[in-house]
Amino acid sequence: APLFRRQTGDLQCNLARLRIISDVAGAQTLIGQLNTTDLTTASLAAVAQASLKSANDGIQDVLTAVLNGQIAPANARDQVGVGIAEAILAVGNITE
Repeated sequence: APLFRRQTGDLQCNLARLRIISDVAGAQTLIGQLNTTDLTTASLAAVAQASLKSANDGIQDVLTAVLNGQIAPANARDQVGVGIAEAILAVGNITE
């Protein structure tokens, strides 16, 4: 679908954006609290943290574009989705 310049959004949209940012930060905090004495858990936690950092970087790029009245870069939007999906996959494989 073609990209169009977006406004900063209405209140409901902005609250959803803030919730995503908060949820990613909360997930990073929780993953940081995992017991990583098991090497597999440590490795998967590191993957999840790196993936969420990537998602957060994408979120920042999207926010910067939106606040400047620009089109949110497609690669930044994709980066958010991929980062969150990879983090979910990594955390889902933690068994200890």
